[in-house]
Amino acid sequence: MSKGFRILGVLIAAALLLAAYYTYAPRHAPSGQPALETLDAGNFAELPKAFNDAADRTRILLLLSPT
Repeated sequence: MSKGFRILGVLIAAALLLAAYYTYAPRHAPSGQPALETLDAGNFAELPKAFNDAADRTRILLLLSPT
């Protein structure tokens, strides 16, 4: 039974490390692509202008909800 708890502990530790890496690891956009931005209350007013200024290019708007 002790070996089972050790294996379970290692699996839980690995899952926590992967979750931390996924959450806090730096993200980089490919070269030639502008950096991704997080939309919040401080920069929300810039969204319509940036969207309309890119009318001659393909535009993708992705909204994610935590629920």
